[in-house]
Amino acid sequence: MSYNFLSEDLLSKIAKDSGFLSNAGANFKDGEKLEFVFIAKNNGQDTLVLRDDSGDQYNVSLEDMGKYLTDDEYNALIQNNQVTDTEESKQTVATATNVELSGEAQALDSVDEVGTTEETSETQATTATGDSAQIQQEIDKLEAMRTANQESMTVLKEQIEDLKDKVEDSISLALEKMEEIEEEQKKQAEQIVSEELNRYKNAEGSMTQDEFQNNVSSRLSEINPSMSEALVHLLSADTNMALMSNLLGQLGQKVEIDKSYANQIDTKEQEYEAAKAAEEAAAAAKSCDPIGANFGDVELFDLDGDGEAGQMQIDFFYDEDGDGKINSLSDFVGAEADAAGGDGWSEMANMDGDGESGVADGKITGDELAANNVKVMVTEIDSDGTKSQRAMSIDEFKEQANIKDISIDAQKHDDIQQGVTGPFGFSDNENNQMLGTFDISLIKDENNPDSNISTTGYQTLDDESWLVENYSGNMDLESLGEQGVDVSGVVNQEPSNTAEFEDFLNKYNNEVMPELRGKIDDAYAQLGFGEDTLDLIKEYTEAEAELEGTRIANELAEKEQEAVLAAEEANSNVEEEPDLTDTPVADTPVDDEDAAVTDESLGDEQTPTGDEDDLFKELEDEV
Repeated sequence: MSYNFLSEDLLSKIAKDSGFLSNAGANFKDGEKLEFVFIAKNNGQDTLVLRDDSGDQYNVSLEDMGKYLTDDEYNALIQNNQVTDTEESKQTVATATNVELSGEAQALDSVDEVGTTEETSETQATTATGDSAQIQQEIDKLEAMRTANQESMTVLKEQIEDLKDKVEDSISLALEKMEEIEEEQKKQAEQIVSEELNRYKNAEGSMTQDEFQNNVSSRLSEINPSMSEALVHLLSADTNMALMSNLLGQLGQKVEIDKSYANQIDTKEQEYEAAKAAEEAAAAAKSCDPIGANFGDVELFDLDGDGEAGQMQIDFFYDEDGDGKINSLSDFVGAEADAAGGDGWSEMANMDGDGESGVADGKITGDELAANNVKVMVTEIDSDGTKSQRAMSIDEFKEQANIKDISIDAQKHDDIQQGVTGPFGFSDNENNQMLGTFDISLIKDENNPDSNISTTGYQTLDDESWLVENYSGNMDLESLGEQGVDVSGVVNQEPSNTAEFEDFLNKYNNEVMPELRGKIDDAYAQLGFGEDTLDLIKEYTEAEAELEGTRIANELAEKEQEAVLAAEEANSNVEEEPDLTDTPVADTPVDDEDAAVTDESLGDEQTPTGDEDDLFKELEDEV
């Protein structure tokens, strides 16, 4: 069952309920309103996630909803919001229902409004208007969320592999120490461990794990020091096994979330293609003018440093801020005039006379280009097809090409000359069009015209997607994306294959974990521990592993949220989302000190914790 929304009246009633206010604590201010965010799962049960005006979020279980509402209101909520179990409804709530809130400290994943029914309704409205830029923003956000989720998956995978090695080492060390223990001593050891475990359990948190281990070690050492060492190794192995199980569960949840993101992205991409096609049909595709020249094989540059100069092309672009990048497609010389319905060549022709001489003589020189903040984009293609591209100032170009000047005929040829070579990759099938040609020379010696390198340049009308594909290496793709240019083909990386993580889960759940469990149980049996003692040990190790697993889950969720917010900040057209980090949980508040587990508390073999400011990097470095 899924609950898609709550009426304002019901939300207002919850916000005033004394039970909710008591659970929410100081984070919820008097007079604030609540809004529904999404559905999550907590121990297999639906949990409503609500958000207040300050951006703080609260998890309210269905059981508590029954406390805040009358029986009629509660029944109406369930009946009115039940979704038919169809493929469409499954997809609509896929993201929300796949989120599992881990343990007592229910870490909020970075899955937010995207994917809920409310967001889907907005998307449908967007699609109807054919706004491909808005749909692309939604795709970008989903891909940022998926990438962040997969970073967490990678960290979890590496942590699990590291824990496996530590478990195996601990078992081996324990078995070595057992060779020095007599049978009678093993019976005494089991009694001591059982007694101390019961003391630890009955202390209900007032005894730390360090105190427990010290008590056990001290008593066992009096009998045989090797017993103390063997048990410490086994407890470490057992605790790390429990932590592995916890992290495998987290990884499994994230795999399901990853699948949901992939499905949503596929749907959005279909919407995008439909919207883009409609826009292109209406506007005949946005186009821009590059003006440049393809010199063919010329021994001037070796941009990739392989010792081989290849075919060379230059294109002229404005660089007002001097960063050497194309920050807008209107930076191509000619594009602005073209977009205004004029002839892009006028931008080049108007430079004649702008240099130091101030004389218009029918030739545009390097000095006149530089006076207009024009640079050249040099593209080289080697014989093996390797493409290299670099932006250069006019002076840098003249120096590296070992030429005296550039000379461009200010008069364009409107009659297209046959055999003129356009830009690399130019094709009429790419929505590109040759608009005109002109004469251009690279002057090596003013007194010896035969030494000059001359060719026929081009003025072309090119589809913006073609331009992005061919000049992306020297473009400010963030700025272009904000201007509505589709840069997804060169920006968005395809997330890694979910199957890799599924195979990993299957291997560990079906092979690695059972094998390690068997080895640990055999070691306990050799130590002489009975079933009752093992049950106490299991409670102890699982409780400690749960705390550490929750800490890892919370930190990964926080890091995912930071990554998503950073991606959204890069796009000024996307409304800033509220900060969901450090989110209070109304149902089960957890004290930070209780949730923190130090390295020492889990023994020498425990995986060390990372700095919260750089969690992904630190956890990856550990392994």
